[in-house]
Amino acid sequence: MDHKQLGGIFLAMVEESSKGQFTDPTGAEQAYMSISNLASQLYKLGALKSGTKVNGVLADMRKNLSNDELYQAEVFSDQLNKLKNILTVSK
Repeated sequence: MDHKQLGGIFLAMVEESSKGQFTDPTGAEQAYMSISNLASQLYKLGALKSGTKVNGVLADMRKNLSNDELYQAEVFSDQLNKLKNILTVSK
């Protein structure tokens, strides 16, 4: 699989995840881990053009997920939308 295919999968995963279905932190954590791992692989391949911006959003997502009792689903959805916008602009 080349980096363009991996990038397409990454964007599709972010788009699908940003539809607001993560009302609980467990599902959101799973989505975060998948998105974070794909971002890491794309960065290693040199295919993530906006790595600093992506890493910033991922760090914010981690903060939101750091305490299950304080998790905010609408914030997570907003963070996914920010990530989607970054990826769409940098295509």
